[in-house]
Amino acid sequence: MTFPYWDSLVNIGRCVKPHGLHGEIGVKPITDFPERFEQTETAFAHQQKDPVRRLEIEAVRPHSGGFLLKFKGVDSKEAAEKLRGFFLAVPEDELVILEEDEFWHWELEGLQAFTPEGEEVGVLKEVIESPAHDLYLIEEPTGKTHLVPAVYEYVPEIDVEKNRIVVILPEMEE
Repeated sequence: MTFPYWDSLVNIGRCVKPHGLHGEIGVKPITDFPERFEQTETAFAHQQKDPVRRLEIEAVRPHSGGFLLKFKGVDSKEAAEKLRGFFLAVPEDELVILEEDEFWHWELEGLQAFTPEGEEVGVLKEVIESPAHDLYLIEEPTGKTHLVPAVYEYVPEIDVEKNRIVVILPEMEE
């Protein structure tokens, strides 16, 4: 594999802080499949810019809703501290295979949003995770934003290949 650039990778976690004295670091998962950390052998650390650092995972264990990771060659608290704030990513071809009607957040962000009648609403700027269901932040060209629940009632169509999403904006009570 040729060495990747950060924008050719998909983030699966973020290094938050060192743990202990032997190089472990706490990682907050940013994936719907956190169990993947226990199966991943190599991750790429970056700060949303190059260079990207290849890291070999030696050990993984659950900790406080996330994981503690030990990387080969990161053997002290000081070495782990240097990873604080870095994203951990994998190549796209290592992602978990989704069902036909499931999408990665990065696939949706940037889609053009339209009403069912075909009027352009704006752009899906961000997918926000919430306990009940995701919310889509739709931004109009004027800068006005709408939060749309990511359920069929409000999002009857998603077509990633055509770069479009159909949304029904929730009625706001006055």
